[in-house]
Amino acid sequence: AESTYQEYLHSLMSRDASKTHENAWMRIHTTIIDKGNYAQVSAAFTWLSDLVWRGTDVVGLSITQGTFMGGTGSGFHSYKDYQGSHTVNFLLKDFSEQGHGITYKFPLVSYVDSKVTNEFSFIQASIHKEGQSEGLNGTYGHQRLSVALVPDFSIDRSGFLSCVGLNVGMTYDQYSGYVDTAW
Repeated sequence: AESTYQEYLHSLMSRDASKTHENAWMRIHTTIIDKGNYAQVSAAFTWLSDLVWRGTDVVGLSITQGTFMGGTGSGFHSYKDYQGSHTVNFLLKDFSEQGHGITYKFPLVSYVDSKVTNEFSFIQASIHKEGQSEGLNGTYGHQRLSVALVPDFSIDRSGFLSCVGLNVGMTYDQYSGYVDTAW
């Protein structure tokens, strides 16, 4: 995970397209890197405020033109607590993939004795290029307190997350960052 993140940071120096969006509680940095006959897309998510409810959250990538190369999604979630720094790698088998998007849901670590700080998530994948340009949405969804049974997520080309499955009172605060480029 650390080498993937370092590669991501290095790629920003020679980036093709990169943009940062933020609101009061989240910063999203989206990047598209031209790799010749394909492209690498990614989003970095940084929490800017403490999360009161620590349920199951979701990160996603969606593209406007091309299609995702199956099995290329990867990422991680890192945070600090009273025991030190922790990194949880996203397992490929847990990604939900559609042709135009991928999502990954993960439980936020609950804390009892100390506060969780420095939370950060990163998700990336490779795409087949189609047409003369590409747009990328990096989307984060934060679960509000609710009841949910086996939620599953899909993401459309505009970056909107949809939750399917039985959910009673389940809602998500959502925030997206967008970047585009021409080949």
